[in-house]
Amino acid sequence: MFSSPSLFVAVKDSIDDQVEDPKRFPGEIRVTVEYLLRSDNRFREMMKARELKQATPVNLAQHTYWNLGNHDSGDILSEQVQIFASHVTPVDKNLIPTGVILTVRGTPYDFLKPQTIGGKVTTNYIID
Repeated sequence: MFSSPSLFVAVKDSIDDQVEDPKRFPGEIRVTVEYLLRSDNRFREMMKARELKQATPVNLAQHTYWNLGNHDSGDILSEQVQIFASHVTPVDKNLIPTGVILTVRGTPYDFLKPQTIGGKVTTNYIID
């Protein structure tokens, strides 16, 4: 399946919305998240959702944060990271994106080259 040694993890879950609530979407969905970490340090995540009984709107979002040390290694602020994103979308005081798209060049959010995280990863990146 893969050309180099890798670690593959798949997570599956069903969401059954049987509650009669007009604010909720109807239906049951099956959600699958697959994580792949290859020996060449490439990482891939794939999320899929499939309705089981009827068409159901769904919008999957990724909010996982990874500490690659271990659970006792403290926070990630001293780690180095590279983010292939030339732009960000700033957020308002409620952390809602404002709709503005800004370049990262020359800002604390510029991780186009590896650098220490510090407290700088607090915005939404637009991946190139």
